Amino acid sequence: QRQMCIRDRNKMTLEAGSEKPGIADFLLDENIGSAEFVTDMEQVSMNHVADHAIDIQVGDEVYSVVLSVVDTKAPVISVKDIEGYAIIKREASQFVTECEDETDVIFTYESEPDLKLIGTQKLVIIATDEAGNTANAEVSLTLNEDTEPPVITGAEDMPVHIGNTISYRSVVKAEDNCPEGLNLVIDSSSVNVNVVGDYIVKCTATDAAGNSTEASFCLLYTSPSPRDKRQSR
Repeated sequence: QRQMCIRDRNKMTLEAGSEKPGIADFLLDENIGSAEFVTDMEQVSMNHVADHAIDIQVGDEVYSVVLSVVDTKAPVISVKDIEGYAIIKREASQFVTECEDETDVIFTYESEPDLKLIGTQKLVIIATDEAGNTANAEVSLTLNEDTEPPVITGAEDMPVHIGNTISYRSVVKAEDNCPEGLNLVIDSSSVNVNVVGDYIVKCTATDAAGNSTEASFCLLYTSPSPRDKRQSR
């Protein structure tokens, strides 16, 4: 059902989310059968705040009307509390479980959280729609200290024929109780794939809290045997 509109000469105002008006809604005389839209109404969105210039042709005349899409209703939001590790960045939107509004909504903090504060802190989430209507909700953020270092797997010695390269990250992996912000650095700067020898590859995994683990493995570069050379042809 179409929501009530306000007509003011050559202007029509509708609430966002309303049904898109038909041509008869713009005309004082709804019996004018020759009227048609010049404007492509498929390009007119009823879910964004905007003024749309609508051209209507009636016989040989073209009339211009402004369709004003407004949003006078504040968002309605549901939120949740969050518990996690300190340091990790938290977007305000992560606390929002549901949001009802006919236009786009952005979420911000009234005051930014202290990501280093161990314990529980109260925050206020602000939802703001395209028209500037706002809704506030209070949430709790509980932060725990992360003292557990990452775990590196796959750092094991391996034989390699000279000339061949290794995709290190397909072999070596890092895991952490808090994977957000986990960084794995693999230093293979000492490896010369064209020279026979043993080369050490160093791996360092560091999580967002600064906990770090190191591991290393050896690449054993050898010349392929005559049999290996024949099989590779």
